[in-house]
Amino acid sequence: MLRAHATMLRAHASGNSARRSGFSLVELLVVIAIISALIGLLLPAVQAARESGRRTSCANNVRQLAVASQQHLEAQGHFPTGGWGQEWSGDPDAGFGSRQPGGWHYALLPYLDQSALRNDGQGQDAAGKRAAAKRVYETHVGSFVCPTRGVSAAVAVGSFSYLNIDSPSVAGRSDYAANGGDVVSAAIVDHPGSAATTEQDILAMPGSAAGSTPGDRATGVVFRGSVMRPAHLRDGLSNVYLLGERFIPRGQAVTSSATGNRHGWFVGFDDDSIRFTAAVPSADGDDAGAGFEGRFGGSHSGVFPMAMADGSVHMIPFDIDATTHRRLGHRKDGEVAMLP
Repeated sequence: MLRAHATMLRAHASGNSARRSGFSLVELLVVIAIISALIGLLLPAVQAARESGRRTSCANNVRQLAVASQQHLEAQGHFPTGGWGQEWSGDPDAGFGSRQPGGWHYALLPYLDQSALRNDGQGQDAAGKRAAAKRVYETHVGSFVCPTRGVSAAVAVGSFSYLNIDSPSVAGRSDYAANGGDVVSAAIVDHPGSAATTEQDILAMPGSAAGSTPGDRATGVVFRGSVMRPAHLRDGLSNVYLLGERFIPRGQAVTSSATGNRHGWFVGFDDDSIRFTAAVPSADGDDAGAGFEGRFGGSHSGVFPMAMADGSVHMIPFDIDATTHRRLGHRKDGEVAMLP
């Protein structure tokens, strides 16, 4: 009987041990709640770290473009040209000056290890060049896009009447624009004069250095038909913007519906690739009407990257003083603005 009682005690003790080794439902719910709280605390930090990396990558893209611009300046004697207009693509046989219809992205290709892209169509007849221009237009170049906006391939575009490009179905995009100055007239925004085909016609159009009226004359570094040398930047290379990230309405980076975001990087003078300092910079917004399409800005929190004409790169706050920002866009107004 004593042995039976001992056996019962051992069995009872074993059962209690088994029950103590498990979790109750309440304990399990508490553990889940703690894990959820930790994830909630860590997730914003992880997202912030990722965005910090993307912002650094974006700034590095701007730095790469600034270095390429300095190499262009050394090789050609002037900053990259802004090209002719949104109807025109680059011509591999037209050089690097005011006779080049393609814009500043196209001018920088040889200095970004993209010489094959720059030379596509070289020496061919008009039909061959139009076909080559279509290929180049549809090419995605990684260093032209900010990783925060998530554009990883060419983007579909609508129908448009180009003058020297076979109609493309997609476009390689750029998140970066060059500094066209602090003056934007309605004539510049409306892109008049698509029939202009000579260098003289182009240099007399709005957005050039000697536009049809003083209000149409570009005051920046890269604009229609521009051939700006350091001597033209009388305010000093370190006091004038060269290029940087541009404003795009939120959600429009991978579409072609927003004004100022309808073409690819390949075209000439256009608000897809040239921006102005007449308006303060803006972070990407939900409403296209919330920010003028010709402004600089970006997809990051608080700041956006800009390269100066001397090649230096700075993170500019969105709340930069409006007058300071405007003056940094003017190459020779005699009112030297200091970076914030």
